[in-house]
Amino acid sequence: MIHLFYLKSLFFLGIISFVLLLCPPFSSAKINIEELLRKLDSSYYYPQKHGLVNISAKYEWEQQDLTLGKRNYIKKPDFIFNGLFKDGYSRKRIDINDVRVTLSANEKAQYINTLNNYIDTFIPKTLHEKFSTYHGYIKHSNKKETLIKFQKKYPGNIDGYFELLVDKEKWRLSKLSAGQNHEPKNVKGEFRYSRKEGKWIIEETYLSFIIGDKKYIDTKEYTYRKFGSFWLINKIKQTVREDGRNIFLYRFRLVDCKINSLN
Repeated sequence: MIHLFYLKSLFFLGIISFVLLLCPPFSSAKINIEELLRKLDSSYYYPQKHGLVNISAKYEWEQQDLTLGKRNYIKKPDFIFNGLFKDGYSRKRIDINDVRVTLSANEKAQYINTLNNYIDTFIPKTLHEKFSTYHGYIKHSNKKETLIKFQKKYPGNIDGYFELLVDKEKWRLSKLSAGQNHEPKNVKGEFRYSRKEGKWIIEETYLSFIIGDKKYIDTKEYTYRKFGSFWLINKIKQTVREDGRNIFLYRFRLVDCKINSLN
């Protein structure tokens, strides 16, 4: 199905296999990129930078498939989201809630593989962590913006790159683009922001790409809720459009959150 195909391919959902095409030496350009990432990270709200050590929550997922003419959301089996944050790095895992439902091993694998594409969506990695396995260099820079190109550090099949446009007046990412040899092609993303505790949070992402001769638009809207002293994304609404027509609607929620538990 088309939604499973592209979800496994998009960078913002976690899995794109990029490789190093250009290998700039360790230089002032690299240092500047590291400084840029640190400054950007200091502008964004990350719960793990405000004392979040671990989280366990029920992960709910609903789907409305408009290609079948159904308007009601279909409830998927319950899952458990677990996250551990330490020394600037995160470990996250999604498990099936076996108490609520019984699935075959194959069904479990299919569900988990799909949801793993969203594993960094609720509590995003810092930019420093996200790009720790990438080489980057500055393509152009002025007072208002800087364009950075990233490619994988380690050799493999030549596949592609992605680029981030940094708004240096507001210190946040304004656009993302990705190029690769396989579909989806011409991947481009934009972001809409608001603030929590003086830091930027993403309220909406807009991603466009092409598969075959069709253009797809993936829009995600994020709702935040305060759990304890932390602002967390607790609901995501995703709409996928094909050539201007809605084909999939998804809703994801984190509920019954346990924060910084000692168990």
